[in-house]
Amino acid sequence: MTHFNYSLDKSSYTLKNALLWGNFAGHCQEANKNWQAGRLGKWAVHSLIAAAQIIPIVSQIASLFERLIVTSCQQVNNNSPLPKRPQSASVPLMNQSHPTEPESLASWKTISADEVVNYHQRLSLNGQNYGNLMEWSRWAHGNIRPNARGLRSLASYLIHKHPLFLEDSIHICATMDEFKTGIEAMQQGGLRRCVFVVPSHTSKWWGKDREGRSVPRTGHLSQHIVAVAVEKTDEKLRIAILDPMARNGNEKITAENIGLDKDQNVPFTEQELILSHIANATLELETAEVFYSQVLREISNGCWVFALKDAVAFLQTPNFFEETTKGQEVVTFAKQQNRVFQATPITSLPWRFMKTFQGIPVNPCNELQLKIDKHRHNNHNLRIIRTSYKWMKMLQDQAHPV
Repeated sequence: MTHFNYSLDKSSYTLKNALLWGNFAGHCQEANKNWQAGRLGKWAVHSLIAAAQIIPIVSQIASLFERLIVTSCQQVNNNSPLPKRPQSASVPLMNQSHPTEPESLASWKTISADEVVNYHQRLSLNGQNYGNLMEWSRWAHGNIRPNARGLRSLASYLIHKHPLFLEDSIHICATMDEFKTGIEAMQQGGLRRCVFVVPSHTSKWWGKDREGRSVPRTGHLSQHIVAVAVEKTDEKLRIAILDPMARNGNEKITAENIGLDKDQNVPFTEQELILSHIANATLELETAEVFYSQVLREISNGCWVFALKDAVAFLQTPNFFEETTKGQEVVTFAKQQNRVFQATPITSLPWRFMKTFQGIPVNPCNELQLKIDKHRHNNHNLRIIRTSYKWMKMLQDQAHPV
């Protein structure tokens, strides 16, 4: 398919198909596939489109209109200044025409936390052989989690699962430099919303590499994976660091700790490191707004699952910045040439973000209560750990051992 889940493969949108019922036949085939797979929503949409394209003349008009919309969106996406996700032939991404569908959520509800841990440990293959979609991680179950390639594969799956998401609306950054380049491109580009999934780390004791060494702020370590939501409008560029691990000092920002040129003895947290790279980017400070999260949601592990789910939640919440509650303790930190940035804390998030909270929220809204109840076990919410199990299994099914 092209950019939208209900469109056909881009090669189908020829003038001949539009005039000779080719698009009608394509939507009939998609409707049949989705019916057999039990995806009734997609079946209904493809069936309605096919019904609109069966009557002569009306069919040609509808097919030509669909062709115009899809090809126009494809051209807009191709002209986007945002760097594209790598699509190397050596990276086995999920089939973009028919992404792998996980089993229904109900079939996973009996999985316990211990079973997930044991599954990850089996995937680690004695701690050495991860396949080209996974990597070692000190704090992940079984010391294994998706690497940048694996995260891109899962992002591709999520994008094609949601019909209104553009192809590059979730951008997986292998390094902080990719993130810096991406937000600079959004500053110069047109109106859009995007989420960058970035690797971060801390100078504290749990932020050491596999050999037990501390990694400087200019170095690279995927100790922690965080979603950074970005929205570009005519008036401003707004950036929100959606770090779910707002604890152990990571919920507070110290201005003196921010900056890539700091002495190696100056400590930094995961969010302060991301702010350091934002401060190093070339942005228009008069119109740029930066936010960081003080909302604790991750109390165990699974940061990479939080990041991908936060990406989806942000793209599904068009008024995100209006629906969040902001704190008063704005942090001002220096940038190049005595220019300054201000970071505003987020003290509450919309309910879509709280359904991943690994505890049980107090007085949740009805929508959140329903989501929590599906995964509640005593005083714990197992949504993240069960999603980790599902997604790791999906990656394991396609990984090729190195």
